Amino acid sequence: MALPRVLLQPAARIALTYLVLGSFWILSSDSLLNLILGDSTRTALFQSLKGLAFVLVTAALLFWLTRRHHRYVQDPRLVAIQTPTSWIPVATFLLFALGLIVTGLTAFNTQRDQLQASARAQLQSVGELRGREIDHWLQSTRANGRYFGHDSLLSEHFDTWLQGGGQDARLAQRILKRIQEIADTFGYTNVGLFDRAGDMHLSLVQDSFMTEHRGEALASMARGESVLVDYHHHGNPGTEAMLGMVAPMTVNLNGQSRVVGALFFAIPAATSMVPMIRHWPTPSASGESLLLRPEGAGVRLLYASRSEHPPGGGPGPLMETATARSLAGLKQAGRKGFLAEARDDHGRAVLAFAVPIRDSPWILLAKQDRAEVDAQVDALARISAIITGLLLLAAGTTFWLWWRSQANRQRAQLLGKELERQALARRYDALSRYASDVILLTDADGRIQEVNERIHETHGFSREEVLGQSLDMLLPMAEQAHFAEFWADFLATGRANRVAEHQRRDGSRFPVELSAHVIELEGARHGHVTVRDISRRK
Repeated sequence: MALPRVLLQPAARIALTYLVLGSFWILSSDSLLNLILGDSTRTALFQSLKGLAFVLVTAALLFWLTRRHHRYVQDPRLVAIQTPTSWIPVATFLLFALGLIVTGLTAFNTQRDQLQASARAQLQSVGELRGREIDHWLQSTRANGRYFGHDSLLSEHFDTWLQGGGQDARLAQRILKRIQEIADTFGYTNVGLFDRAGDMHLSLVQDSFMTEHRGEALASMARGESVLVDYHHHGNPGTEAMLGMVAPMTVNLNGQSRVVGALFFAIPAATSMVPMIRHWPTPSASGESLLLRPEGAGVRLLYASRSEHPPGGGPGPLMETATARSLAGLKQAGRKGFLAEARDDHGRAVLAFAVPIRDSPWILLAKQDRAEVDAQVDALARISAIITGLLLLAAGTTFWLWWRSQANRQRAQLLGKELERQALARRYDALSRYASDVILLTDADGRIQEVNERIHETHGFSREEVLGQSLDMLLPMAEQAHFAEFWADFLATGRANRVAEHQRRDGSRFPVELSAHVIELEGARHGHVTVRDISRRK
């Protein structure tokens, strides 16, 4: 059996429709489900519900298709009527749906890329801004050390006081007054002066723990530059976290600078470093700035803005994760950038941008939970899926209503023609049974649509021979040339009565009396022609 004939069978059409719709469901539903749901635990549940929905929908579809076919098979009038081909609107809808889905996915991917790029750019801006602020603070503090320590009046007074054995109380008061002014101006909690041996001599606040910075003071004098004193506590770890800066003190003697000691600034982290990184500049539930210090194969947490851990800053826990090792590598290379596959200390996936702070052991990390970054993408995916689904539903409903309307219209036309043909057949069956004249029904072009059996007795033609032929086949050859003119006049006037000569099948001629009228059936013009043999009259 040829393939086209197989496809015309009802069972094949039902199977093909089921195949197309089922394949479309499988290919599209998984993509839409992945867009809407990002949680794998919920995806498994919804996959089961989707499978159940597929069974219910396909069962309803099969019921509708088989019931529809059975209804038409039961009606004998509709068996011979060819219904409109259903695969054309289905294929059109599927192509439209595919285009709509591709368009929706393209728009979604574009918006998703823009959202993710915006989140990365925002995180990078925060990290770089915080890094610049910290770097500016460090450089400003170093500049203070150089200003007040290098060939300054304070250095000269301190050198003079040391050379006098530290006995000049007046000069000591002048020095303390000056360093008090420095502390008040820049918010330092203490300012101290070390001699060249690294011993503390003068300070605003008598703090025995100041001696802990003897090493930094000696290093600063040896290198001739300011040295950062990293996060530390004076005394117990629970005390206020402190930072410090040590700068060499020099005096100019005969055009040459001579180191006479070191100037130490005690800086509370809570009022210097913490305000620069405590607040996240944009609305965010997880945005956080971390100050870290590489140690060995990991990094030590110095301050976390959101959790305020450690309180006020200071040496916190050592982290030795893969992310921590990546941070240590960036600091060593002196490069800033995003961390690949970064995770925080709780194992949560984060988007993280690291900025090494120059001339310090620190690295600043600006991070945000990927769940928050992806939340906007998930919301966009849900909106896109809902809009695409609604458009598909609207398009599907429109296509279905259009196809149903077209199908009903075509069936009505076909049924009307079939009923008309059956009515004409019954009418001419009756005519052939009772009429003694030849009665013909033609279309507007003069082609014979129906004729009674009397044609065989008068003209020698069978009914099947004349159906579909032009009425001029009954005329002699010489008269056929004038038939078109006669038929045009007949249609214009609506009637014709004349005596003419017809020709039998065997070529013999005989006189006839012809009476014709224009009639309308189902809105179309037809010719009703009666032919009577008048041979006996002559």
